[in-house]
Amino acid sequence: MSLAVQLTELRGDFRTGLADIKGSLQVLVERSERQATDIDRERAEREAGDRMLGERLDEIEREQHRQQRTRWQAPGLASVAAVAGGAAALWDALRH
Repeated sequence: MSLAVQLTELRGDFRTGLADIKGSLQVLVERSERQATDIDRERAEREAGDRMLGERLDEIEREQHRQQRTRWQAPGLASVAAVAGGAAALWDALRH
């Protein structure tokens, strides 16, 4: 085989190899872009979920504070009623 023919074949092999490399690189770039898109979407979904959980936690904390503020009233009212009942009984006992 002549040198010119061998160079032509080598050039063809080289071009084919470069085309294969370009194709492989393009596949890698597409996968990378798809993964970046998926990561962005998942991050946005997670952040939205975090916001919802934060809002729910705030709501639960507000409810807990409300319940704590009203909780003292029942024992307090029972104490006042007991004292009033005792005072009434004492008053009644002292009157007779």
